[in-house]
Amino acid sequence: MRGIVDSSLRTQSGTSVVVCSVHAAQIREAPTAKPSEYQFHCVSKGVSRSGDHHELGSGTRPGPWSNGELEPDLVSVIVPTFNRSGLLQRALDSVWGQDYRPLELLVVDDGSTDNTKDVVEAFAKETTCQNSFSVFYHGQSNGGGQRARNVGLKAARGRYVRFLDSDDWLESTAMRIQVRALLDSGNGVCYGDWIDAYEGESVPEKARVKCSAGAFEDPVASLLGKQWAPNFCYLLERNLAQKVGGWSENYQALQDRDFINRIACTGAAFSYTPVTIGYYCHHHGSRVSRQDSQIWNACMGRIIKDGISFLDTSSQWTEARRKAVAGSLFDHARRYFDSDRKAYRELLAMMAGIDPTFRPLKPLHRWVTSILGFERAETFRRRVKRVLRLNE
Repeated sequence: MRGIVDSSLRTQSGTSVVVCSVHAAQIREAPTAKPSEYQFHCVSKGVSRSGDHHELGSGTRPGPWSNGELEPDLVSVIVPTFNRSGLLQRALDSVWGQDYRPLELLVVDDGSTDNTKDVVEAFAKETTCQNSFSVFYHGQSNGGGQRARNVGLKAARGRYVRFLDSDDWLESTAMRIQVRALLDSGNGVCYGDWIDAYEGESVPEKARVKCSAGAFEDPVASLLGKQWAPNFCYLLERNLAQKVGGWSENYQALQDRDFINRIACTGAAFSYTPVTIGYYCHHHGSRVSRQDSQIWNACMGRIIKDGISFLDTSSQWTEARRKAVAGSLFDHARRYFDSDRKAYRELLAMMAGIDPTFRPLKPLHRWVTSILGFERAETFRRRVKRVLRLNE
């Protein structure tokens, strides 16, 4: 049985520095921590990198946002988890099954009350000890997924990092394909496609839906618009995540969208690999409450306004970015049409200020809007939908 070796996470003071011109709203202050605050335990031993054989966990872990101990070929996979021991094994197995090495797996247990730690320890014991694969475990009090991801990021030693939620899982070729794409292009971020999957389903075709964000001609315009991909689809250089201060811990929803938007706003170059990277888990029986919807709307509003502020301050508006932001404001405004007509009108006014020529993409909606205007067209559209439902 492998022992558990204590490994302290060394911390350093200071704030993150963004190389490109980024508005203050996109820069997060890197928090400091006492050396005893984060304790990672090496669950697997015998790690070799670049021919140097040593045990991980026997020394200190790098401090927040530092470049200390960076391993040039290493990919760090950060898995935050909370009471998902029944699903965690699948995620861990998908990292172990990668046809790329070297890898380090950092599991951040965000206050689980189930047997999550036992699952991680059993996984480490059951996997064959390789010189290029290591497993680390950190337990902490419950503080949310963003905090857990930041703890993992501070401890990561790889040149590249990937964030994998504990209910999702990866295709076995994901690391190899995306590392090669980054090396060939010299870009800082690589993303790909995914498959929507459902908890409790095996692998029947009807339970799997292929999804793609498509190639981003302009990452800022695409991400401030409607394009999105799960966070595991992205493999990125660790220093980019550090430059933006990691994950914001002030969002209750859409944390992944905020994080990757801020990465794009640094001017990072993105590569697209049109292959399936992994599986995005949808949970049966989940329902979005009215409160959840309000939180989602508030967070989306913040993300759009942060993007506008960045583009205003950096003077980086383009026609494509104006159309993308206007489209997001239009979609966002429509969510308030029934509940808050004042907010709806304010968002439409903001949309018109950014792109006075904006019209809906769907031909019929565009035609009705050109005749009736936005608000009356929305009223007409909703009445028609109600009539059609009544006649079904």
